[in-house]
Parts: sequence; C-alpha cells; structure tokens
Amino acid sequence: MDPMRFVSGAAKRVKPSATREVFRIAAQIPDAISLAIGEPDFDTPAHIREAGKKALEESFTHYTASAGIPELRKAVCQYYSKYGVTADPEEVIVSAGSGQVLFQVMGTFLDPGDEVLVLDPSYLNYWPVLEYFGAKAVSVPLDEKKNYSFSKEEMEKKVTKKSKLMIICSPNNPTGTVLDKRDLKEIADVAIRNDLLVVSDEIYSELLYDDAKFIAMATLDGMKERTITINGFSKAYAMTGWRLGYAIAPKELISEMVKIQGYINLCPNSITQKAGIAALTGPQDVVEKMRREYDKRRKVVVDRIRRLPDMSVVTPKGAFYVFPNISKYSISSVDFCKHMATSAKVLVTPGSAFGTQGEGHFRISYAASLENINRAFDRMEKALPGIRAK
Repeated sequence: MDPMRFVSGAAKRVKPSATREVFRIAAQIPDAISLAIGEPDFDTPAHIREAGKKALEESFTHYTASAGIPELRKAVCQYYSKYGVTADPEEVIVSAGSGQVLFQVMGTFLDPGDEVLVLDPSYLNYWPVLEYFGAKAVSVPLDEKKNYSFSKEEMEKKVTKKSKLMIICSPNNPTGTVLDKRDLKEIADVAIRNDLLVVSDEIYSELLYDDAKFIAMATLDGMKERTITINGFSKAYAMTGWRLGYAIAPKELISEMVKIQGYINLCPNSITQKAGIAALTGPQDVVEKMRREYDKRRKVVVDRIRRLPDMSVVTPKGAFYVFPNISKYSISSVDFCKHMATSAKVLVTPGSAFGTQGEGHFRISYAASLENINRAFDRMEKALPGIRAK
C-alpha cells in the first residue's frame, strides 16, 4: 500500500514549515544557539498566569461561545480603541492563536483560483496557507534599497479580475520595517478602487523602536468596512504556548468566521481566554519592559551584522527580527543557513521562506538573551570564511 495516495492534493501542495525544519535540525545539534524562532524568551507575566490559575480553580473548564467569551471580546475592543479603532464585540472573533485566525480568514473568504496580493517579503505562513486553499499569491515586491517600501503603481498593476484580498504585515516579519501613514493610505487607495479586502496582520503592534509609530489599517478613511485585523497575545505578552489570537472585522464577516470555527474547534480554550482578559486589562508596564530589552538587543544585533564582511542590513523599527543581506556571497539562503547550523551551531531562518524577495537574505530573531546573541555572532564570524564571496 502507498500511504501517499491518500493524501489530498491540497496537503501535497504545502511545503514543510521552515521553522519546523529548524526545530528538526536543532534536535540533532548539541549546544546549538537558536536565533531562528519568533518566540519571546520571557515568561508570561505573573498576573496573566494567575488569571489562568484562577480560571482552573473556579472550574472555568467548559465550552464557551464559539466567538469567544463576551468579556474578552469587549476587552479586545477597549484595547484597540487606543489605536483609534471603534469596534463592537460582535465584530470580534477569538481563536487559538493568530495563525489559526489567518487560516480561518483564508478558508472563509477564498475560493480556488482567487488571487491575493502579498507584500514580499512577509511572514512565511502566508504563502503555504494560500497554496493550501488553492489561491494564488501575487508578490508585491518591497524595495530594500528604499527601506522596504513599495511602488503603488506596481501594486496597482498586480490587480486583476481575480484579485480578492491583500495581506499586509506591519511591523513586518521578517524585515522589522513599519508602514507609515503614506504607505497605508496608498494601500487603502488600491483596495478601495479595486474593491479588495485587506488582511492586516498587526501582531507586533506593541514592539516599536526609535521614531516608529503604529497605525491601525482600519482607522484610515473607508477602510473599517474592508479590513480584517489580525492580532494576538504571543508576541507582546509572551504567551506563545497559550494559543490565543483574534480578528476584528465587520460583523457580517465575523459571523461567517464564527460559523467555520464552530466546525474546527467549537470554541477557544476557556482558561486561556481568562488569561487574555488579564493581559489586555492588566498592567502594561510588563510589555514596555520587554520592549526596552528587545531594543537593546536590536542595537547590538545591527552593530554585529555591520561588522561582518560582505553583509548589510536595514535597521528594523519594529518586531524582533533583522533581515541581513547576503547577496554578495555565492550561496543560497538555505545553504547559508545550513552552513551556519553545521559549522557555527547557530540556527537562523533562510530568507527564501518569506517570499521571492527574501532570497539573498536570512532572518535573525533577537528574542534571545544578549549572551546568546553575542555567542552566536562570535560563532558566525568564525564560520563565514568557509563561504566564498562572489
């Protein structure tokens, strides 16, 4: 019997996750230092953990509403009001992490053959999820030489009769760049003129540096009714294992997502939802403390990269990633990362995982201690001579 004959065409289209490959490699390399995974190295703040414990002690362990408990949906609305977004709890769905929210958005609103404009490079999960649902990802290149900006004219040319959605990520994973109001207005103009929905991934909204300012897509004129905002708790509140995310969108769209969620996992985790309320309504100084530490690491990482031969980088203004350019080396991004894993025992992520524009780069996550960051760069410096420059 051939087990693969039972696998669907949709599943076969999807390539294994680059981050999962990193986990596999890490397990085989003793003493490896990982700068590859976008996971905060901080513990979930104590008051959030206590809320989860209290939920357990009070036996809050049963099914909840499919969209999430009303108190959490209300807290999401109150939280987003600081960004100028006015939303009603009926316009919010809570789910098992922002990744599942993304999957539900694509599964709810895309048909096979639909086209989706994606800023490139962007978060590595966008591309395979679109493939899984039979949609076509259409790359909108970001110009590294212009601080990863895009051309509105080029974006407009990418729109066809099959276009339905646009995905943006700001602050951006993997580049760490932040879209300003002019960028967002140009995206809004294209979306409104061509009747597109915009999926705005805002998971790093709290992690900004220097003069960067976060602007929610839904606050722009004419965009509230055509924006699906995705956010969650993993990055700002160091809650990766809790698996909690949400979307804000017009209630007609949310009700369709809730319908689909009812058939996936019925409802979000009850205990995690109580922890989420504590995160959004409790003290926010814990977030600022983590942000300041990331900022220190960011400066060290950028400095260390610029001291390496034949390598350059655009200084990130958000998230916790840098995206060094290695195009002067005669090696693919995948082979570069394999070399670093085997020769330096340092795990980083190949740029090709983040779109066609990612080749010639690799991603470093500075959600790691300064000690490990410096140890990793010391190792990479020694391993670089083993790679021939062009």
